Amino acid sequence: MAGSRVTLVTGGAAGIGLATARRFAAAGDHVIIADVMEDAAKDATASINESGGKASCYRLDVTDEAQVTDVVETVESVEGPIDALVTCAGILQNPGGIEDMTVEEHDRIWQINYRGVYVTCRAAGPRMNRRGRGTIVNMHSTTSIRPYPLVAYGVGKTSLK
Repeated sequence: MAGSRVTLVTGGAAGIGLATARRFAAAGDHVIIADVMEDAAKDATASINESGGKASCYRLDVTDEAQVTDVVETVESVEGPIDALVTCAGILQNPGGIEDMTVEEHDRIWQINYRGVYVTCRAAGPRMNRRGRGTIVNMHSTTSIRPYPLVAYGVGKTSLK
């Protein structure tokens, strides 16, 4: 598909990320599935390619800033400039109050759900800006605006603007 957009989807191997990747591929985009779940990312990529779409996959742990930068650079070198970034990588927490969560669990959720979005946007956004084009969609959750017993998840999935 010459001229198709390159769309990078973090967390694209399952759930909302996979549904997003499939939707962009159905619209003609070359979808890059970037996910820590390497086998699931390969399966998702194969499924999209078998259904007539175009997809590639890269292993990506969004908690590792150097790895995020490397993946963005590699994608742009191998696949072409990233036209759209969709940040879907995230993990959920078990419901409960602040006293039910360890600081380590809290920090892990924030590393992925908030910081992962930040470093991914930081790696891809300036490249888009220099080209004068590009779109970034950061997935957030209604738990960020409604009371739920998800003390780290809710605020960590607040929309970045």
